[in-house]
Amino acid sequence: SRYPGPVKVALDFAMPRPAAHFTKAGAVKLAKMEAWHTQKPDLDNLAKAVMDCLTAIGIWNDDAQVVRLSVTRQWSPDRAGGCRIVVYGFE
Repeated sequence: SRYPGPVKVALDFAMPRPAAHFTKAGAVKLAKMEAWHTQKPDLDNLAKAVMDCLTAIGIWNDDAQVVRLSVTRQWSPDRAGGCRIVVYGFE
């Protein structure tokens, strides 16, 4: 069932690293160790896409219910990417 009240959302994006970030042995190159991903796609566009999906699958009635939003975007420590999503309801 859809959560009816206000919610806070935390989104932590792990952006997949391109092949150029890795040595032939598979380790991340020292020059590419920075954690923060500062390229496209833009952080607000990533957040909007996830929140629209959460609305579509029925987590809440509308993303207007989100009263606090925390979003981070970093390079993944490996080639995989993903997003950790945490939704907290206020009672």
